[in-house]
Amino acid sequence: IDKNVTEKDYSNNEANTSIYVVSGCEDKDNDGFYEYNAIGCPSGNDCDDNNASVVPAIDNLIVNRSLTLCRNTYNLSDLGAEGILIINSSNVVLDCNGATLKGSESGYGIIVANKNNITIKNCKVTTFSYGIHLDSASNVTIINNTLNLNSEGLSLHFSANNTIINNTASSNTVGIYLYYSSNNNLLNNTASSNKKSGIYTYFNSNFNKILDNTISNNNETGITTSNCNYFVTEYTCLGGNSNNTIEGNKILNNSVGIFSQQSNSTINSNKVYNNTNLDFNSSAWLLSSQDNNTCDQPAGWNASSAADAGCKFLYL
Repeated sequence: IDKNVTEKDYSNNEANTSIYVVSGCEDKDNDGFYEYNAIGCPSGNDCDDNNASVVPAIDNLIVNRSLTLCRNTYNLSDLGAEGILIINSSNVVLDCNGATLKGSESGYGIIVANKNNITIKNCKVTTFSYGIHLDSASNVTIINNTLNLNSEGLSLHFSANNTIINNTASSNTVGIYLYYSSNNNLLNNTASSNKKSGIYTYFNSNFNKILDNTISNNNETGITTSNCNYFVTEYTCLGGNSNNTIEGNKILNNSVGIFSQQSNSTINSNKVYNNTNLDFNSSAWLLSSQDNNTCDQPAGWNASSAADAGCKFLYL
C-alpha cells in the first residue's frame, strides 16, 4: 500500500467482494478522481488533484456545484440517455475549459432541467441528439460554446429568460431550436451549414430577441418561426409564435433567409441577401412588420418593390 494513501477499514465488507488497494492511487482533493496518469485506479485522470473544482468528464457526471473540466477530448456515449453532464443544482457555473464532449449520435451532451441561474461556457459538444439542452430552465447563460454534428445543437424546451451569446452552432440538423420557450435573448451567435435551419422557433415561443447573429449556408432556412415541427415525418402544427424581434442579423447564402408560418415578428435592420430562393417567405405574414433591411430578393414579402418589402436598398 502506498504510504500516502490512508488505509481504510474494510472489515464490514458484507458483500464479501474482493478489495483491491492499488499502489499510487491517491485523491488528494477528495473529488472522486485520482491523480493524473494514475494507473489501475478506479477513476483517474484528474488534471488538478489539488483542486476539487477541476474534474474530468464521465458519463452521468452530476454537476451540483461550480466545476471546471480538465481540457481533453472525451469520447463518451450517453448510455442512459440522461446526459453526459447533468446540471442538477441551481446557481452553478460549468466551465468546460475548451474540453470536447463527443457522443455516439444519441442522448444529451449537457442537460439542465428545472434549474435556474446557471452559466455554461467554453464547451465543445458534438455528435449527440441534443448538444446542450434546457428543459424548463430559466436565467441560464450559454456563452462561448461550439455545437457541431448534433440533431439539435442548442435546444430550449419550455425554457424562458435565458441568454444565448457568442456560440457557434454548425453542421447540426438545426443549429438553435426553441420549443414553447419565450423571453430569451439570442445574441451574436453563428449558425451555419446546418441541414435544416440556423435558428428555429416553434409553438408559442414568444417575445424572443434574435439579435446580431450571423446565419449562413443553411440548407433550408436561415431563421424559421413556425407553428409546425419538421423533426417528425409529417409536420405537427400546433400553434405559431408572436412578438419575436429579429434585428441586426446577417442572413446569407441559405435557401430562404427568413421563413414565417402562422407567426408574427418585428423584422428590422437585417442584412438578408444572396439566399438561393428568397430572402423572405411566408404563407401568411399575419401582423409581421419589417423596416430598414438590406435584401436582394424581396418578393417573398408579397411586395412589388424592395421599398414595399421594408428593404432599405438592394444588396449589390
